[in-house]
Amino acid sequence: YDLKPDVIVSSSALLKQTALMERCQQANIPILVCDNYLEQDPLARAEWIKVFGCVLGKTQAANNLFDTVAFNYNALKQQNQLLNIKPKVLTDALYSDAWNVPGGKSYTAQLIEDAGGEYIFKGFNERFSYAFNLEKVITLASDADIWINMNRYANKQALLEADSRYQVFKAFQLGQMFN
Repeated sequence: YDLKPDVIVSSSALLKQTALMERCQQANIPILVCDNYLEQDPLARAEWIKVFGCVLGKTQAANNLFDTVAFNYNALKQQNQLLNIKPKVLTDALYSDAWNVPGGKSYTAQLIEDAGGEYIFKGFNERFSYAFNLEKVITLASDADIWINMNRYANKQALLEADSRYQVFKAFQLGQMFN
């Protein structure tokens, strides 16, 4: 509070912290709730730039930036719809004993489809994540061509050190892993 911020940007989780909320109210510090992570459409997430443009007095610049992003995104999406070959894409990795994957109607699934990929878990028709064990993921996704968002693992060696069974994945064998 010594910094005297003009506004605090937070997720709605902050609203549950009553003591902090009271201090912000007493200090006359407004809170901007930013739950952009709830947006399932990639352009809806990008559109939050407009909110920050308003807050910062840069409305026109933010609108221009969003328009550019939307134009480029839609152009690439349209181009990718013409692809004959759609690589199968696997996401995430084990965390403790669960491999949590976004559902087939999630933001991640939409990004993969728009990029021209086939999301391995698209048939799980929810937005929320599903928790699978490693054996289930191997059964469903061992033939994935590309592996993205591998949690905290920076490279193949880190994956192998965590669990040697990761090497059964085609994407691992091909080195088609991106984090």
